Amino acid sequence: MRVSVYLLRFRQHVNPLSHKFQRQIDPISVTYWNETFDDSRNPLFVDIGCNRGLMLRTLSSHETSWNFLGVDIRDLFVNKSNKQADIAAPRNLAYLCCNANIHLKNVLHNYPGPICGVSVFFPDPWHQKKRFAKRRVINNKFLEMISEIIPSGGCFAFQTDVVDVAEYLNEDMAELPGRFKEVSIQNNGKSFSSLDIGRMALETDTERTLSCRANNKLVIQKLFELT
Repeated sequence: MRVSVYLLRFRQHVNPLSHKFQRQIDPISVTYWNETFDDSRNPLFVDIGCNRGLMLRTLSSHETSWNFLGVDIRDLFVNKSNKQADIAAPRNLAYLCCNANIHLKNVLHNYPGPICGVSVFFPDPWHQKKRFAKRRVINNKFLEMISEIIPSGGCFAFQTDVVDVAEYLNEDMAELPGRFKEVSIQNNGKSFSSLDIGRMALETDTERTLSCRANNKLVIQKLFELT
């Protein structure tokens, strides 16, 4: 059975700057990855803030030559999602509980295969008050970390239903010139690549996209290639 990196009490919204979410963790071992996935050498796609894991469950059932990892700071979501992943075949899907801004490098450090894509869908905006800005998942340090984890040609997929959050992303991207290149979310018909996994993720329903569609709410989608 898959386990959380550490267990946290569940709340719908949590403060990632809280001390209990800042604790350092040791790198996850190669043994964990070998025991979790049928083939740990397959390329890995990581969804940060995976919520209940609907998108990854759908994606992993279609793309069996890839491995998928959902990361969320709320252990209740992670534990429930892992129970569903445990009964699925093939074994190419897992979920971990951690603070991605602090722990993602250690979580992925010993992954045996290439890490080819990361998605962040509908991050908590924390835009109501300026003092909450530092709680955002996406910031300069986070994007710099992503650019170090994902090799050239990999993808970063993003979507939100909050215009301010998309504008924050654009501002942060502008401070990292040459690292990310925005590309079309439409398939260009060429051979399958890491970008296509990002496109498929954007096309796959999440819990939030279903809600937005039901309420006719605009969803902003972006796809970037690492350069």
